[in-house]
Amino acid sequence: MVVNLYAVFSALSCCLLAVQWFNKLFRSFTINVRPLHPDGAGGLSPLGAFALRLSYPITLIGFILVLTPMTRQYLIDGSFRISLTGDIVAGLVLYAAFAPFVFFAPLAAAHSSMKQARFGTLLRLANQFDREYLNLEAGLAHSAKPAHARLQRISLLRSMYNEVRRFPVWPFNSDNLARFATSTVSPIALAVLGDATSRLFIG
Repeated sequence: MVVNLYAVFSALSCCLLAVQWFNKLFRSFTINVRPLHPDGAGGLSPLGAFALRLSYPITLIGFILVLTPMTRQYLIDGSFRISLTGDIVAGLVLYAAFAPFVFFAPLAAAHSSMKQARFGTLLRLANQFDREYLNLEAGLAHSAKPAHARLQRISLLRSMYNEVRRFPVWPFNSDNLARFATSTVSPIALAVLGDATSRLFIG
């Protein structure tokens, strides 16, 4: 148990250092989000990949937490049933809390910058829309032709606004998220599979 706790706190310390480094990085540089980048993360998917690699040691700890009671039980009766003692429960609770933290916390600074970039663009479009709408309303009594041109611009601004709302605000794509979810759940899946197999074939 001492080894498990040491591993958890070591991984947490690395995560906190990464968070500090990312915060310093995004305070020093202006983030450039590319909404249509093929990586599906605004061109920032390497940050998501880094956070994913950072979460792998936590997954390893999860496997250790699961394999420990399975090994204990195997030495007792030759089965892989899970015996949830107090130390194992505490470890699994820490694992469930820290695994998402280790993945998302280092990306929080980038997330904030990406949200601000999207909000700034949306605000500029909203201001343009307001001006065009007021001009359209004021010009309706004079001529239909300029009013028609302004209506087209309003329609374009609305389309652009809806498009910008879909801009990514996290520096990871669906592949990064799926890999994180798979790696995080894998220790739990192993525990459930081992327990179910033992109960089915050993009784």
